[in-house]
Formats: sequence, structure tokens, C-alpha cells
Amino acid sequence: MVDFAAHTGNIIGRLGRPVIITPSGQALRVVTGVFVQSPALAFDLVAGVSPMLRLTAQDAAGVVNGDPVLVGSTSYTVTRAQADSVAGDVLLSLDTV
Repeated sequence: MVDFAAHTGNIIGRLGRPVIITPSGQALRVVTGVFVQSPALAFDLVAGVSPMLRLTAQDAAGVVNGDPVLVGSTSYTVTRAQADSVAGDVLLSLDTV
């Protein structure tokens, strides 16, 4: 059987960059994540950006809505965490602080 979590971890490790997360009740951690800013659409018009961060499930352990994330010099808060247990990763929707 294919270990998709291992493949996803390798992809994030190769394409990602260091980000700082502070899960609720835990110490600050530097992890590797794939960060993207896609155009956010509202009423078929571009209404800003929709920043998202993909982490391995292990790195995202304990992250909940409202937790701070630092990507480069920009601060964000987590607005949604979507886990994919098959792929072994978590997609975090972010909001600029």
C-alpha cells in the first residue's frame, strides 16, 4: 500500500519554507510549510487574497482557530484547519493580522 503521508511530507519538505507557528498552549515552533496566496473571489470579483498554509499533520498538531502564524515578516491567524488523514497533511486558512 502507498504511504501517502510520507509522500506528502517529502513534497512539503522540498517545496516548503520555514514558518513559525504557536499552537494554543504550546511553545513556538519553526516548521516547514507550503504557503500560497490565491486571489479571493466574492461575487465573481477579486476581493483580496486568500492565504493558505499546508503543513504535515505532525507539524500542525495542536493548531486551532485563532493561533498565530508568522510567514516571513507577515503575521497571520488561523481561521480554519482542514485535515486530510489520507494525505497526512493539514491545510490552514489564514487571515492577516
